Amino acid sequence: MKKTISVMNALFLLVSLSINVMADPNEVECYIKRQVAKQVAKQIEEIKNQRIPSRCFCFDSPVGEIIAFAGINGTQVDSAGYIPCDGRELSTLEYPDLFQAIGTIYGASGTNFKVPNLRGVFLRGTGGNAAPLGQKQGDAIRNIVGGWTSYHEEATDAYGAFKVKRSWGNGVCGNCGSNDDVAFDASGVVPTANENRPLNYAVNYYIKATDRCKNICQND
Repeated sequence: MKKTISVMNALFLLVSLSINVMADPNEVECYIKRQVAKQVAKQIEEIKNQRIPSRCFCFDSPVGEIIAFAGINGTQVDSAGYIPCDGRELSTLEYPDLFQAIGTIYGASGTNFKVPNLRGVFLRGTGGNAAPLGQKQGDAIRNIVGGWTSYHEEATDAYGAFKVKRSWGNGVCGNCGSNDDVAFDASGVVPTANENRPLNYAVNYYIKATDRCKNICQND
């Protein structure tokens, strides 16, 4: 502000001197415009050459944020302050910001705390039927039901996951009636595997462990 005022004072002084020595008003106007243009150009150049603190341009993700990384090599996310979510232990002294963010809800040992182990699991928002924050929830499926009813020798109804296979007498006693073999097979109503899963792609989960801006940006 002081610099601006001093420039303006100089301009007024120049104007006063110009009015005293120049009789033609057009020449005075042109002179003033040239001087103002020079001062403005000078100030713009000074602003360009000033060193602006890097904190003004440093926008970092919050510590504790979890991202999904689709790449094979995690060098990029490692250099950005992220750590794999593999359940590893970290020092509370070395990673104070992350410790403040997640504490020991994912486990601890001595003066160390653990990051979440998200290998092979899915993430879910809190609330509803979700487990409390930091607790792993076991797998489950909705109940699958079915049934069957045999009315008489030639009429049997089955529904849902039940299937009925009818076979007749073995001939020892002639036609002794039918034998109904009942089996439960969920694959008849839902896709099955050795685990419960939605349609998915595998990714690597990383957690933000350090604040780059805190280290490289200047304080106010």
